Amino acid sequence: MPAGVGGALLTSPDELRSVDGRLDVELVAAAGSIDWDGGRRFATTYNGTVPGPTLRVRPGDTVVVTLRNELTEATNLHTHGLHVSPDGDSDNVLVMVGPGESHTYTYKIPTDHPSGTFWYHPHHHGLVAPQLSGGMAGVIVVEDALDELPAMQATVERVLVLGDPALGADASVLEVNQMQRMQGREGDQVLVNGQVRPRIAATVGVVERWRLVNASASRYYRLSLGVVMHVVAGDHGRTSAPIEVDDVLLTPGQRVEVLVPFDGPVTFVLRTAAVDRGGMGGGMGGGMAGGMGGSVSAAADLLVVEVVDDGSAAQ
Repeated sequence: MPAGVGGALLTSPDELRSVDGRLDVELVAAAGSIDWDGGRRFATTYNGTVPGPTLRVRPGDTVVVTLRNELTEATNLHTHGLHVSPDGDSDNVLVMVGPGESHTYTYKIPTDHPSGTFWYHPHHHGLVAPQLSGGMAGVIVVEDALDELPAMQATVERVLVLGDPALGADASVLEVNQMQRMQGREGDQVLVNGQVRPRIAATVGVVERWRLVNASASRYYRLSLGVVMHVVAGDHGRTSAPIEVDDVLLTPGQRVEVLVPFDGPVTFVLRTAAVDRGGMGGGMGGGMAGGMGGSVSAAADLLVVEVVDDGSAAQ
């Protein structure tokens, strides 16, 4: 695909929002084929999509998730970054949900929980990497009064989940050799919301707010856009003030929120530079170690942003 030319328009994950302090969700973990670049490919999914649905909640909410396992192997669920109990039927990664079984998780989000971007994925020891690489991930958004400020309400918000599956017709794509285990598995194609180099249609004068999540097992992303981005939140919560950056590094499991202003009708490309992952460590664990020396996450174009002037921008 030539530089600056995108594929299909970006699609957003389905969204489920809490009502009156509660959100009830069923997540079905299953393997199968999904639409892919005019054909089909193998994937592991939540509710048949990659990524799974976005869960949008508020501090003080109760979130009840029934996980139904239709895989041929055990799985479970981890809410990455949420400040909730790790015990009992809450965010307990020692729970095992066998094939054909279900388990109901109840997450009580504290009333003082910080707003921000979080995510969920499987965390059963020994099977995290293949299930995550296959596509089992989804975003959790916690909103509070900060999100209701006029400046934030005026932005265009997008959830952008970065993944890198191995491509093929069946479950054999999840198999890795010993060297891949040691270096950290990386897939064949980098995707945004399960799409190859999708397009965004942006408007001059409208600030976009991107919630970026690295849902890859081992790949690092050093992201740049050719325009200054303003970091407003990361793994440790909101920044005290926006931080201007030309690029941002996301290691496996990390997330960041950036504000992106577009001042003129230009086409931008969100790119990741090549990143040397260094020695052992840096992956998400459970077979996702981040590399024996010399392992490099390759450069790639991820997303095309076509900025147009609809005449509404201030003159």
